[in-house]
Order: sequence, then structure tokens, then C-alpha cells
Amino acid sequence: MPGRAPASLRRLLAVGVLLFAGCSGALQQLHFHGYTAASLDEVLPMGSAPARGRSVYIDRVLGGPYPERPRQSSKVVWHSLYYGGIGESLYEGFHRLPVDDIDALVHEAVAKSFIQSGMRMTRDAGDADYRLTVTVEQLYFKTHSTKDGYRAALARLDFNIVRGSTQRAGFTSTAEGVAKLRGANTEVGPVERRFPFLFRRVKYVGGEPDVLELAIADAVRKMLAATSSSW
Repeated sequence: MPGRAPASLRRLLAVGVLLFAGCSGALQQLHFHGYTAASLDEVLPMGSAPARGRSVYIDRVLGGPYPERPRQSSKVVWHSLYYGGIGESLYEGFHRLPVDDIDALVHEAVAKSFIQSGMRMTRDAGDADYRLTVTVEQLYFKTHSTKDGYRAALARLDFNIVRGSTQRAGFTSTAEGVAKLRGANTEVGPVERRFPFLFRRVKYVGGEPDVLELAIADAVRKMLAATSSSW
């Protein structure tokens, strides 16, 4: 019978297991997720809404305030990873999403997705067949700058829909959308201090299509499918 591993090795293995288990499930999901379609029409087919032609008014987007210095477990976070290769520096960090106004981004992306699905958006709540409140449950963005770099996003949104023209009760649905595209579109700055893995500036340079928008469209698609009999 083989002998037991030394106590120091057992402790090292235990620490490794705890560190791996502590990784955010959403961020790991983004890492291992397969690449997705790169167009809005492929993620959310045109005219696929159960209430095609009806009008929607978005009352508001809830979820903030959002932290300026998020952690990997935060509700809204950008996880940037960079590895330059053997002999070069490793950089990994958690940042605020590279978006000026998160609620406005979600509002615009949800509206665009509803239009894509075949519904109409209205600027007057009184003219809407449906009124919608969106709550941001999770919004994760990940860029992985390696030879096979990618950018990925996960959007978990809660939709509260109220019928505007009848007294019938409204309905709610929570849906999670994921999108992953090739190309990290991330720039990592030069070493600034003694510890490069802690002190490298990172910048997201964007690019089309917008992977956050695609993830939100995927969430809208799943919500419409789950609530098809409620509209």
C-alpha cells in the first residue's frame, strides 16, 4: 500500500482546490463556453417574438449603483486576463465594465433586441401594449488576451412585463444570455512598477459586434421563448 503524501504536499493540494473552487462560476462559464454566432440575427432571429407587431415601453433599468472597484464575485464586473508567453509577465485583474452608463447600455440593447424580435418600441408609456422593467442580476464581461484570445459576456436579466391596455396580471421571467467572440480587443500597457502583474494598465478597444449586446440579445431570446404563452 503506497504511503501517504507528505503533510506539506497535502496542504498545498488543499489550497489549490480551494482557490479553484473560489473562482466565479460565471467567469469560468465564459472561459469554457464555445464560440457563438457573431450577428444579432443569428443570436435572435428576426420576427421571433410571440407578440410581433405589438408595442413595448421600457419603464426603467434597475441594478445600480455599481461598484467602481468590483471583485470577481461582484454583480457587474470586467475580468481581464493577459499572458504574454514564457518569460513574460502575467496580468490578471477585475475592473468596472468599460461602459460609461451601464443602465443606458442595457436599456438600448434590450430595446434593440425587441425591435429585432419583431416588436415596436414606443416613447410614450400610454401608447404601449406592454411596459417593461429590467433588473440587472449579473453582467459579466471577460477578455482573454492570448494567442487564441477572446471576448465574452454573460447577462442575467430579470424582466417584469405589465400589460398596458388591459387589467390582466403581468408576468416575470429571468433569463441568462451568453456570447463569446474571437479576439480579445484588449490593450495591456507597459510595466509601471516593480510587480508587473499588479501594475499594468489595461484598456478595452471595442470592436463590432458588441459582445455585451449579443449576450443581452441571447437573454431576451430565452425570455421570449420561456414566456411565449403569456403575451
